[in-house]
Amino acid sequence: RDLIVYSIRPSVVRNGEGTRVVVAGQFHECKELYCRFGSEQKSAAVYSSATAIICTTPSLQPGNHTVSVLCDGTWISSSYTQIQILHSDIVMSLIPSIGFVSGGTRVHLQTSHPVRSEAFSHCVFGDASVVQVQKNAQDQYFCVTPAHKQGSVEVRVVQKDSSSYGGRQPGPSLSFLYVDEPEVTGIYPSLIKSGKQTLISITGRNLLMPEAFCSFGNTGSTRGRAMTSTLLTCMAPPMPPGRSYLQISPNQVDVFETS
Repeated sequence: RDLIVYSIRPSVVRNGEGTRVVVAGQFHECKELYCRFGSEQKSAAVYSSATAIICTTPSLQPGNHTVSVLCDGTWISSSYTQIQILHSDIVMSLIPSIGFVSGGTRVHLQTSHPVRSEAFSHCVFGDASVVQVQKNAQDQYFCVTPAHKQGSVEVRVVQKDSSSYGGRQPGPSLSFLYVDEPEVTGIYPSLIKSGKQTLISITGRNLLMPEAFCSFGNTGSTRGRAMTSTLLTCMAPPMPPGRSYLQISPNQVDVFETS
């Protein structure tokens, strides 16, 4: 009787060894049952039912591998499925993912798990802007954005073992949004009562950002609301008497300070 393989789950795994997978298909019991990965490697399988067997992935290199089933050394499934092995060091997101066109934003590379030492080499912003990956005292990887024109750019994170800047590691597509620095022409009201929460209207240019944060002195930041490219509103928290300077940020990292 033929063994038929339909699918495998999970079909994408982070590393190539020791992951429990379930193969779906049409099976029957065997004295010796194996999952075969590619043309050579195999691992012992457990018959779960006529429609599922369970096995553990052997050591596999990153990439796509066919998965078939071997029964008693002779019966081989008449069909197969595929499993994708990802590099163990994967950047899942960039934080923050927005910054000013002037550059200088420290962007942290958020990974799905702690990565091996010195895993990454460069970040490539857009087509040609290459910056070196750095690591802080907490062993967190980051890149500092280069200057770039306004708009969203693709970001590629290059591993140490990549042969060129064009190399890309598997994982989610990454992007960074460059926004123009705001220009503030007015703040209304500019005089408020101490100890009272007050809605502030800010007028100017380049105020329409996906996210906007306002801070008043050392009182912490509050989320603003961009009404148009020329109008932003923020709720000023209760503050003590005195002069406070307004700061506007698209990401709670970079700030534009009004005079």
